[in-house]
Amino acid sequence: MRRWQAVKAYFTLPSPLTEKAPGIDQIRAYADRAPWTSRHDGPVRFAGMAYARLVAIPYLTWSRIREWIVARPARLIVTALTVKFLSELPPADWAVEHVVKPGVAFALWLFL
Repeated sequence: MRRWQAVKAYFTLPSPLTEKAPGIDQIRAYADRAPWTSRHDGPVRFAGMAYARLVAIPYLTWSRIREWIVARPARLIVTALTVKFLSELPPADWAVEHVVKPGVAFALWLFL
C-alpha cells in the first residue's frame, strides 16, 4: 500500500494555481543529485541527466517564454505584430517555403 501511495503521489499533477513551478536550476539539480537512483554516476544517472538537458530544460524554457508572452495582452499583441511584420520580409518567405513546409511535411510523414 505504501508503494502505491508513492506511485500515486509521483503522478499527481500539482495545482498550477497554488504551487509555483520549479526553476530550471532546480530541475538541473534534481537530475544531477536527487535520490531517484542510488548512484551518483552510471548509465541511469547519465540517462536522467541527458533527458533533463536535451528534452526537459529546452522544452520548459520554450514553454516559459510562451507563458511570459501570453501573461500580458500588450506582450501578446506586440509579439503577434512582430511575427506578422517579419513574415512579410523576403527572407522569412524563403524560410517558410524551403525550411518550414518541408519540415512539417517530413514530421507528418514520420509521425502519421
